[in-house]
Amino acid sequence: LGNDGRTCYNRDECATGEAKCQGVASRCVNDVGSYHCVCDAGYRLAADGYTCQDIDECLNFNGGCQGKCVNTAGSYQCICPIGEELGPDGKQCISLAYIRDESTQSESSNTIVYKKDMATGSSQTWRLEQTSQIGWEKEEKSVDVVAMNRGQNYKENFKGCPVGRFGNRCQYTCSDCKNGAVCSADRRSCVCAPGFTGELCEQECAIVNLKHAGNYDDDDDDDDDDDDDDDDDDDDCDDGDGDVGFWGRQCKRACECGVSRSCNPVTGECLCPPRTHGKHCEKLGCQPGFWGPACDQRCPKTCSTGYCHSETGICTCAPGRYGANCDFTCPEGTYGEMCTSACPTKCFEPESNFKGCHPETGECLCKPGYHSAGCRQVCPSGFFGQDCRQKCDKCPRGCDPETGRCKGECPPGRKGDHCDKVCESGKYGKNCKQTCSCGPLSIGCDPKDGTCLCFDGSKGKTCMTREFPQLTPLYSRRRNLGLNFSKKHTLAWSGILSCPPGFWGPTCTKKCRCENGFECDKKTGDCICSPGYVGKNCDQRCSEGKYGQNCESVCTCVHGTCDHRSGVCECHTGWYNMNCDTPCPPGYYGDDCQMTCNCHNGAECDHVTGACTCANGKRSFTCLVLIG
Repeated sequence: LGNDGRTCYNRDECATGEAKCQGVASRCVNDVGSYHCVCDAGYRLAADGYTCQDIDECLNFNGGCQGKCVNTAGSYQCICPIGEELGPDGKQCISLAYIRDESTQSESSNTIVYKKDMATGSSQTWRLEQTSQIGWEKEEKSVDVVAMNRGQNYKENFKGCPVGRFGNRCQYTCSDCKNGAVCSADRRSCVCAPGFTGELCEQECAIVNLKHAGNYDDDDDDDDDDDDDDDDDDDDCDDGDGDVGFWGRQCKRACECGVSRSCNPVTGECLCPPRTHGKHCEKLGCQPGFWGPACDQRCPKTCSTGYCHSETGICTCAPGRYGANCDFTCPEGTYGEMCTSACPTKCFEPESNFKGCHPETGECLCKPGYHSAGCRQVCPSGFFGQDCRQKCDKCPRGCDPETGRCKGECPPGRKGDHCDKVCESGKYGKNCKQTCSCGPLSIGCDPKDGTCLCFDGSKGKTCMTREFPQLTPLYSRRRNLGLNFSKKHTLAWSGILSCPPGFWGPTCTKKCRCENGFECDKKTGDCICSPGYVGKNCDQRCSEGKYGQNCESVCTCVHGTCDHRSGVCECHTGWYNMNCDTPCPPGYYGDDCQMTCNCHNGAECDHVTGACTCANGKRSFTCLVLIG
C-alpha cells in the first residue's frame, strides 16, 4: 500500500526475500501481485510449489542408454560395460573388440584389419579372398568379420555380424536405434519402446484397414524373448470392417475406441474425434470443462461449477445455482435447474414445521429446531438449529432447540447466550459479575469461585504471604524451575516465573516507571521500549532518519520522512512511491500526486507546485496564451 493509503504497488517478493522458492535448482519469477517458482532443466516443481525435485531420467526407458544409466543431480550419465566405449551420441555403447581400420581398405586391397585389444594396442589381421561370385569367404574361420557387400548372395558364406552390429550388411549399431529404443541383450537388434516398430524402431504404430489387410500374424513370435506382452498380443487380427489403430510393443494391440479406432501408440488411450469423449469415445458432446466446434476451448475460470455449454461456452449451473458464473443459490421458493421450479406449497404452510425447500432437490426443509421426515420431531437435548446439527453442551439445563440459547443461568465462571464464554481475567462467579481480589503475586483467580492462583513461592488467600524454603535439595529443585534464593532467603523472581505486568524486583512489589504503558525488566526495572521509542522511561521518540526497535533502523525515504515506529515513508509534496524516490508522473503534482496539471500548448508541469513551463521557456499557470 502506498503512502496515500489508497494506491497499491507491486512488491517484488523475489527481490525482498519473501519468496519461498527453495534449493539451488529453484528460481523465483516475479508476477503482478504474486510470484511463482520455476526449476532448472533436469528438475520438476514439487507439490508444495516451492521446492524442485530431481528428475530421474533413468526411469524412462533407461534414459535411452544402451548400457547402465546413472542418475545425477539435474541430469544423468550413460556408462558402458568393460570392453565397450560410449558413442558420439553419449548413449550407445560401441564394442572395442572389433573395429575396422578404414585406412587399410581400398578397392585394390582385400585386407581388412580388426583391432582385438584396444587397451594394449595390439591387432590381428585377416585376409578375405574373393573365390567366387557369391561373395567373400573367411581365411580364418574362427573369427567373425564385417560382411562386405561384394555379391548378391554373400550371406551364404557369412558367419554373422560382430557383437554390436546388425542388419543385412552389418551396417547398423545400437546408436542407430530410434524413438527411445534400447539395444537387445546380445546387442544384435533394437528393442522398441511401446508405440513403435521396425528394425530401428523408426515406424510409429499405424492405422490399418482390416477389411483389406486380412489376418495379421507375427512370424517372429517364436524368437521373441520378451515375456512382458499379454497372451492376447499374439492373437491374429480378424477381418474387420474398417480402419483400426494399434499400440504397445511391436504395435500388436488393437485400439478399442469405438467410433474413433485411433489411440495413443504408447498408452492405448483413445484419441476421440471432435465432440466425442469417454474412455472408448462412446459419449457424444465435449468433454466436461471444454466447449467449441472442436471442443478445444476451456470453460471460463469464473464458472463455479467448472462446466459450460458445449456450443456457447456459457457457464452451466448445477441444480440450485444460477447467475452468469453460477455463484448464486436459488432464491427462496425456487429450486432445480436455473431455479425454474417452484417449491411445493406445503413447504410454506404456517401450521407445519417446514421452512422452504432444498435449492437442488425441492424437498421441504425443516425449521431450525426440528428434524426427521415431516419435520415432526424436536431436536434432542443438547442440540439445536438447522437439522439439529449444532451442539449446546455448555448449558446445564438444556437450550432452546431453535436458537440454542441456554435455559436458565449459566454455571459459575461462564457467560453468554450459549454459556460458551469463560469469564474475562479478573472476574468470576455467576454471570462473571464478581471481581477477583488477588495480589500482584498471583496468576489470577479461578473463574468459578474466585480462589487466587498463586505463583510458586507465595501463598495465602490473596497470594501476599511469601514462603522462605530451607536450602535443601528442595531448594535445588526450585532453582531449576527458575527460582533463585539469596543467603537471606529473599525470594527473587526470574526465568519462567516472572513478575506480573507492571511490577519488578526480588519480591515483585516495585512498580515500573515507564511512559506510554511500556513494560520494564523484571530484575532491573529498566524500561523495555516499544519500536520507535528510547530513553530511560521510553519517553523519547527516535531522532529524524531513525526508526524501529531501539531506533537502530535507518529510514529509506529519499524525499520524505519516515514513521518512527514502522519506517513507512511520508513523501514530500511532488514525490511518491514506497521510498519517495519517484516524482509525480506527467500531468500530476502536489501532495501524493493527487492534483491534475492545467498546462496547455505542450507546456510541462512542475511536479511540486503545478506551475507550467511554456514552450517559449516562460512560466505561467496555464500557458493558454504564450507570453512574448
